[in-house]
Amino acid sequence: MNKKKYLFYLTLLILIIIISYIFKEKRIATEHSKIKSPEETLKSKYKNWNNLNPNFKEIIIKKYYPGLNIFSDRHYFNHVNDDKLKNLYLIQIPRHYVKDISLKFSGEITVYRILCKKNSNEKYKDWKKEIYEVAIIGSSCIHTNIVKKKFDEDIVKISSGGPISSDPIFIGQSEAGELNFEIIF
Repeated sequence: MNKKKYLFYLTLLILIIIISYIFKEKRIATEHSKIKSPEETLKSKYKNWNNLNPNFKEIIIKKYYPGLNIFSDRHYFNHVNDDKLKNLYLIQIPRHYVKDISLKFSGEITVYRILCKKNSNEKYKDWKKEIYEVAIIGSSCIHTNIVKKKFDEDIVKISSGGPISSDPIFIGQSEAGELNFEIIF
């Protein structure tokens, strides 16, 4: 009987040690989770740190010039035949933009798209191919071929391109130098 009592108390002691160890670990983990890193403390101080900055524009219209970044979120630019693009406007969109873009304009405009062979280019089969090429070199796609199409409607919806990368969009106008189109959001 003495031996049974001894085993009982020994088992009870071991269980108490194990349970106290588990609770101690949980308490330490809980206390540790209450301690914030300096980064978390700063984020707590400025609640709007991750809000969209009103200065950020995902889509930008710019008159093209050599060396201009083609995409709004990448440093890729054209390497050849800049003189062919100099009188055009560039609609800078993010490199992997997937939404359609609606343009509102007056008069006639010509939309130029720079294509990457890795993209699905079926949507441009009725567009006219230009005889020159450009070289917009990116890590996943190199845009070289140029197609164009004239529009004389008031509003036109165009695809952003893809699926590997969005296709750069250039706009030519009948009236040189006068911006007669806008993007509808």
